[in-house]
Amino acid sequence: MPQLQYAEALWEEFGLTLTDTISQYANEYTARVELSPKEIVYNKPHPAILLRLSDKLVRNTVLVLIQEVKRDIIYRRMQIKEPLRQEVPRIRIQAHLLSVIRKLVSLLEYQGIVQNKAPITFLTVLSTTLASNVT
Repeated sequence: MPQLQYAEALWEEFGLTLTDTISQYANEYTARVELSPKEIVYNKPHPAILLRLSDKLVRNTVLVLIQEVKRDIIYRRMQIKEPLRQEVPRIRIQAHLLSVIRKLVSLLEYQGIVQNKAPITFLTVLSTTLASNVT
């Protein structure tokens, strides 16, 4: 099996975690969320997000999170001096995602808008789900 590039492995891990979290949050089975360029580049919501997340603020927060993960991948690429040739451990990818999620939670808490309660709850569940999967 060929080794996955860092971003590809990160998006795969993020999609699996997002699937688990949406299932928990909506209390319904959710089809697997596979993020494609349509969702990542063009910011088009995945059908599972549209079907299972009824709260518009939570949906928009997930879209912002996807864009923040994308921005953070690009930022980290610009910071490395030498490209990585070896496979990146899964725990490093999970730590990267946790960092981005916690950054967005901190931003929403700092803004202090009462409407941000549902998105913060969703992001907290996402963070807990990801942390429980850390291997």
